[in-house]
Amino acid sequence: MTRRTASDASLLAVFLLLFAAAIVFVVFHGTAVGLHDDAAHAAAADPAFRPGLGWFWAQHNEHRIPLPRLVFSFLLHTTRDFRTATVVNVFVLALSAGGLALIARRLRGRSSPADAFFPLAFFSWGHHETLLNGFQIVFVIPVAIACGTTAIFATSSGRMSARRVALVAFLALLLPLCGAPGFVHAAILAVWLGWAAFALRGAKGSDAPRTRAAAAIGALAIFALCAAYFVGLRAEHPAQATEPVAILTTAGRVLGTWAGEAARTAWPWSGILMSGALAAASIACIVFARREPAHRARWYGLLAILASSALIALAIGRGRGGDGANIGFLSRYGALMLAWPSAIFLGASFLPNPRWRRGVQFALCVLAAWGWTLSVRAGNEAGASRSLTVSAMERRLSQGLSYTEIADRRPASTGEERAHFVRALRDLDRAGAAPFAHAPGRDPWLLLGHDPWTGEIRRPGRVTAGNRPVEARLHGRVDAFVVEHDGVLEWDLPERVTIVRGLCGIVPDSSATFAGLTPTLVAEILDIDGRVLDTARIEVSFDDERAVDGTRDFGLFAEQAAGRTLRLSCDPIAGVVVGTPRFYWAEVRVR
Repeated sequence: MTRRTASDASLLAVFLLLFAAAIVFVVFHGTAVGLHDDAAHAAAADPAFRPGLGWFWAQHNEHRIPLPRLVFSFLLHTTRDFRTATVVNVFVLALSAGGLALIARRLRGRSSPADAFFPLAFFSWGHHETLLNGFQIVFVIPVAIACGTTAIFATSSGRMSARRVALVAFLALLLPLCGAPGFVHAAILAVWLGWAAFALRGAKGSDAPRTRAAAAIGALAIFALCAAYFVGLRAEHPAQATEPVAILTTAGRVLGTWAGEAARTAWPWSGILMSGALAAASIACIVFARREPAHRARWYGLLAILASSALIALAIGRGRGGDGANIGFLSRYGALMLAWPSAIFLGASFLPNPRWRRGVQFALCVLAAWGWTLSVRAGNEAGASRSLTVSAMERRLSQGLSYTEIADRRPASTGEERAHFVRALRDLDRAGAAPFAHAPGRDPWLLLGHDPWTGEIRRPGRVTAGNRPVEARLHGRVDAFVVEHDGVLEWDLPERVTIVRGLCGIVPDSSATFAGLTPTLVAEILDIDGRVLDTARIEVSFDDERAVDGTRDFGLFAEQAAGRTLRLSCDPIAGVVVGTPRFYWAEVRVR
């Protein structure tokens, strides 16, 4: 085995080992239950989910994320498992790291131990939010695109061809579709394309007109898309920082998150080091662009990656700096910052002094290795905390608690508002996704409502009082049944059923008015002798603060037994009532 072959084999072994460690981390700590932003998109798991273009373009915080949202919703809709997107995140990071390592090898002519920087940085467990939350694909996709443009710039020699410029323009055109970080990258790359078009004025050669046209058209298209990004955009995050010190401090922390826990451990020196390295690399790009006019496209391209990364860090400092001193160390920002050290690593390949080349690349590799080592414990702790949160949720679900009761007892670390949490649980149950998983198309547990797999409408079992319920729509399809106040619905429960959940509420267009009264809907499980085993009493009103999307929910639990009955009714209304009170029951499921 030659020395070059041994070096390649060693680097491949390191890459595969760290990649396998990242996969093991995801498998061991990943959960089929979505939290945070994952849960906010739980509706995509519903087989009846048919989003329009407006849904993809709609804001998510300050972001417009149609491309990541398309990928994430497709994965969730197809598999109904949030872990699918986490695995995709790992593979996208692997493709980025592997591609950049091959570019470094190509520029040098051989592999180097320093190339381990890429798997060490990209597979760090310090990126645990990215590895465990599938929706972090919203950051992974723009980073992969930015790394792709970095590779194009690094492998360019002399004037770039029309094909390369067109490829940069195409990749940059995807970036505004990936949220605010992608928007920043795209805006800076549009400036680079505009410069390229201007620099080619009067250039000779058969390829020059096409190159200039590709650069000019790409720049204009990106600026147009960036302008569209702002149409109707609302600033939704309340924790914006206004003090320059807070903005710069948060930005300094964000810049180092690519190194995982090393940034937090060595703060404030890590902030000084990262900011200094970024500034020095930016100055070096300008200096070499002036010294090597033939390679200005390369140097200004690498400068664009550095500048956009710095602006993203500053934007996070401005938009999130008011959230607390440590907000800049959030794990989710680590993936966003992978592009700028990668640009420095590849750019160092062109330094005229071999010692400087090796020094810069080995320094980045050592820093990445230190960060990976420190991040193992932090990643495990974050994964264990996530598992405990999901286990507590599943335990409460097994006790028959309603969605609202579970939301009221959720840990503060989940971060969701109660309404968002309740809505996510309802969506997951409707879709049969974890933690409510059941066999698609074979859902024997839906008692009342619309079966999304078969299209069948499950109607009430028995009407023991009042008029026959009237079918109604809650979610654009028949899944609710309206009853008058004296209506009573009953079902015989299968012997193995222990849990009942459903939705209920007052009909919004009901003609009835209540003089200071609050009607109470009652859901109860009765044994064979008519004794109440469990009951839920839900007070409803037109302006119910506990309602989510105007709907309340209930949960019941009873031990397995034969001869039990589920009864849904309304307490007698004592007082002055004008008109006919009407209520509805919807999506009643048993397990």
